[in-house]
Amino acid sequence: MSIEKIVKMMFEYYRQYRTYYQIGDSYNVSESCAYRTIKYVEEVLIKSGEYALDGKKGLLREGAEVEVAVMMLQSIQRLQKQQKWQAKRKRDIQ
Repeated sequence: MSIEKIVKMMFEYYRQYRTYYQIGDSYNVSESCAYRTIKYVEEVLIKSGEYALDGKKGLLREGAEVEVAVMMLQSIQRLQKQQKWQAKRKRDIQ
């Protein structure tokens, strides 16, 4: 398989949230081969040093606003689940 196809597999996995099964099916390889190939490309990029993250402290320092947004989203989802449960309970009582 060419380098272009291998890198494209990785991008499809991360960008389109495709499963290893779907990617393997698209490229006529097994699911485990797609997994190993994507993990290999990840390791090569990490070892190169050009695509490394700052680490936990760097992410926390720069991502304070993201943390708040995630917490708000979780609260909204929890509220929606609670409202659905209450509506179902009212229907069951009546």
